[in-house]
Amino acid sequence: MQRTPSHPAIVPDPNRPPVAAPGSAVGLTLGGRVPTIRAMEDDLQALQERIERLLQGSRRLADENRRLQAELAESREARQRLERRMVEARTRVEAALSRLPAFGEDLRDAAH
Repeated sequence: MQRTPSHPAIVPDPNRPPVAAPGSAVGLTLGGRVPTIRAMEDDLQALQERIERLLQGSRRLADENRRLQAELAESREARQRLERRMVEARTRVEAALSRLPAFGEDLRDAAH
């Protein structure tokens, strides 16, 4: 007669060799997987690679953010320069228009 495990999450795994850990039953797995050193090393390696990819992505985004902030600052400065030039041009045009005689005055002068 085969003995049924007392906990449903802990089941014997016939595909894995038994592992004797202090306080654990030999040949039992957690969630169908024996926590071997190799498996833990593989998990740690995968986690390390994922963390490295996340750090690279974070660095790339930080670099891009700095570049975009610099571009934005340059664009704002260029816009301010253009606005100043427009004010100067408007002032010159208004000054030139103020020096021109009125259209009605030109007609009266031409009639005399």
